[in-house]
Amino acid sequence: MPAAVDPIQCLTVFYSLCICIAFILNWFATVQCNYLKLVLTYNHNNAAPDTFDLHFGLWSYQTWSSVSNSAIIEGCRFYPDYVEIDSQWKAARSFSIMALVLGAGIVMAEVISMCKKDVGEIRVSPFTGATILLCSLFSSLSLLFLGSDVCKDNQLSEECFKSFPDIDMSLLGCSISTGANCIIASTTLYFVAGAAAIRAYKIGDDADNDIIDSSTVSIEPLLMGVQSLQLFSTLCVCSAVILNWYAFMHCTFLEQVLTYGNNAANPDDIALHFGLFSYQTWAVVSSLQGAVVFQGCWRYPDYVEIDSQWQAARAFAIISLIFGFAFLFAEMFSACGTSSRNGKQVAPSSGMGFVFCSLCSGLTLLLLGSDVCSENVLTQTLEAAFPNVDMSIAKCGISTGANCVIAATVLWFVAGVTSCHAMKVEYQSEKEEAGMSEPLNP
Repeated sequence: MPAAVDPIQCLTVFYSLCICIAFILNWFATVQCNYLKLVLTYNHNNAAPDTFDLHFGLWSYQTWSSVSNSAIIEGCRFYPDYVEIDSQWKAARSFSIMALVLGAGIVMAEVISMCKKDVGEIRVSPFTGATILLCSLFSSLSLLFLGSDVCKDNQLSEECFKSFPDIDMSLLGCSISTGANCIIASTTLYFVAGAAAIRAYKIGDDADNDIIDSSTVSIEPLLMGVQSLQLFSTLCVCSAVILNWYAFMHCTFLEQVLTYGNNAANPDDIALHFGLFSYQTWAVVSSLQGAVVFQGCWRYPDYVEIDSQWQAARAFAIISLIFGFAFLFAEMFSACGTSSRNGKQVAPSSGMGFVFCSLCSGLTLLLLGSDVCSENVLTQTLEAAFPNVDMSIAKCGISTGANCVIAATVLWFVAGVTSCHAMKVEYQSEKEEAGMSEPLNP
């Protein structure tokens, strides 16, 4: 007989997943430097005007460094001391910190509460929904950053104008970028999670008044442990899928550090980033003082040869994403089953499937041994663009994307081990149930 659907468990798993995703999006938006973007136009030698973007975050901004009278836009750095932080900017920072701290507290509280083995108790606190909605409010209020001096009186963009007096530059507009979009998505997820938590508490409250059959909400200790382990593995799978997706879709998997300058003892350096399917691009705008090189993520051009290790890394990335999303949806659907004795809560293939995803995710690090680090045609192109500058490759190593892959690999493995243990616990509960149901010998 198939297991009935337990609405409390289903809603609990749903809002827990929403909280987990919202927290990751909030964290990414807060620590990165692409919250907002300033769109600048430039016109050189009466040519048709073109545009480029400068990105700014709550705590850091997209920096540029000088190479032979050129500006190369590269990574994220904290704002210098001379940048004035106005009241709306400070408020946005404060609300972002409160959203992160409160979000982390909610995630930890949910994990801990799901590990309790209180028989027959509804594990949705009356304060859970209100706390999640408060987190949604804090997340949305960080959008006050849109009304700060970053868009109206940006000292850093004015410095960029002064650096290139021969190029007619002007500010076209200020708009949201990846970080702000993540905040909007996070705010929505927190709101949906809060509504689901309130609904779960309402169902539990009705159950206490005997409106719902008590068999729907009664949970035995061993099966309660299975639910806790299943929820934990689902949260790990959800986080791993998000990390894998970001690492594979972005162009910051690896970074090559190039050194330049006449001072051999203390040369300057710039970092170029490369991903599995895209790379950090640059466009050269000639001027009397040099060139401006701007970054973005583009797909690799056709003349770039993809060697065997690179192809293998791409293949493993695609496999881990496909299986990851499949397992994530399977976990979400299976989590809606009750702890009924007649229903299986843990699929026998889940544990090995998660370990398989962990293996595929880890094997994407084969990109470290590819031509991206050893014989990079695109790096040679940049060196050729500056013949008067002595450039050399100082190192090639992992960047944000590879770090995300390492974290995802660990999460996949933990999810696999947890799922295997949950299946063992469920098997033990079935054996105990079978022993209890056998008639006593006279």
